[in-house]
Amino acid sequence: MDEILIIDDNEDVTNIISIFLKEVFENKYSVTTFNDPELALKYYNDLGYPIYRVILDLCMPKISGEELIQLIRQVELDQPITIMTGRQDMNLEESLSKMYPEYNILRKPFTFSDIKQLFI
Repeated sequence: MDEILIIDDNEDVTNIISIFLKEVFENKYSVTTFNDPELALKYYNDLGYPIYRVILDLCMPKISGEELIQLIRQVELDQPITIMTGRQDMNLEESLSKMYPEYNILRKPFTFSDIKQLFI
């Protein structure tokens, strides 16, 4: 079963996404959530293999989303990542798109349809 790792310091966000993915895709994905980016990074590093997708928030305490992306890429350069952000900053989005053209950007607030589109 493919694994999805969701990292956001807001527990409500990780819970909502996790519940939605489990209900919509039933047994297709295993979903793991973390509200602490340091613990999430340790988990990722300890896995020893790439996972289907990482969904992470850009603004978190301890380790920012941008830092976390770099640390994940040191382990697995081709790891698919979706970047969540609540900041309504088009310059930031353009910058992220240029730096990481292969990654999706999910703007908060998002809809269930937005999440579903990531997996279609």
